[in-house]
Amino acid sequence: MYEEFLTYWLIWIIFIIVYFFMKNGMKRSLFLFWILLTIIATNIFININSTSVSMAFILLLCGAIIFYVTNSFSIYKMIATFSIMIGYVSLLMWKKITPIWFFMPSYFMIPVLSVVVITFLLHDHYEQITAALVGISFGQSIYELIIISYQLNTIIGERVFFIHISITILFLILIQFIQLCLFKVSNKIRSYLV
Repeated sequence: MYEEFLTYWLIWIIFIIVYFFMKNGMKRSLFLFWILLTIIATNIFININSTSVSMAFILLLCGAIIFYVTNSFSIYKMIATFSIMIGYVSLLMWKKITPIWFFMPSYFMIPVLSVVVITFLLHDHYEQITAALVGISFGQSIYELIIISYQLNTIIGERVFFIHISITILFLILIQFIQLCLFKVSNKIRSYLV
């Protein structure tokens, strides 16, 4: 119950940020439509053999790939996305094998470590978000396929994934906002000094 509430709450926060703070245009409308579709599809699962796949996970993965491809493409960005994916899978495996080492809740620790890696590897805000969406989505699918192969789980696209991706995106937006505020403050100070 706690995970369901947190998932919806975080996704609605992202929806509100996109609605009020993104420039009007086709990209904003597509983002809003994509977020609403994801919210609607959160409780819909497709059964394949004995495995359940979340429809929201499929929508998020497809939308992330489209968003990734439509932005600028480079080999460096692809390597950075691959590194984010491997890092996310390793964090999830670390949590599964030795959960006692997590001194904070995994809802917070995994996104924070992911954001640290993302901000070190990429500098453009949209590249950070696209790489986070694609890397974490593919990382989650790889992790869940590994767990399913050991017959420890039967669901692809659990709510914990949506919490991780939402907090990661919110942290990236917060970092961008802080950078923008610092830039404006430094410009004001420079204008007063000159």
